[in-house]
Amino acid sequence: KLEFATDFSVVAWYRQSIDPPTPGYERIVSRDTIVAVGGVTTRCFSLEQRDDNGEARAFIHNNVGTVNPVASGAYNTGTYHMAVLVNDASNTNAYYYIDGIVRSTKVGQGGPVTAWGAINTEAGRHQLPGNVTDYFTGDIDTVRFYNRALSPDEILNDYNAGKPAHP
Repeated sequence: KLEFATDFSVVAWYRQSIDPPTPGYERIVSRDTIVAVGGVTTRCFSLEQRDDNGEARAFIHNNVGTVNPVASGAYNTGTYHMAVLVNDASNTNAYYYIDGIVRSTKVGQGGPVTAWGAINTEAGRHQLPGNVTDYFTGDIDTVRFYNRALSPDEILNDYNAGKPAHP
């Protein structure tokens, strides 16, 4: 059973098909809504091609607040990229990888996510109210979830193994 309560990793291959991107978010995969369940906000994680500043990012909403590992560059080249969010809760670190390389580290900010409630894990769209037309423009492939923190070697090996299928 995949809980995401402590250590977890989210992996997704994606290819954005617009350049330059339009303003707004381009969610690849997320479990995210700001609807309060029992008085607790239920935001968990998100992998995004870009935020409003044009940078790829991921976030984890945990017991210390929202962690935003950001990678510079929008990676909207029309080719596939592999994005990985690692929540190493046991070491309290969060990592964001693109194409097998760590692009951002948040030391001391990984940890258990907040309440889950009845929210869905979704690919290709923003789940926040009022954003129903904010869909990912492009292709999303091979989304994987792990109930552990992947190591840098595992991520690089996964990236190299997936490159032939994602030109």
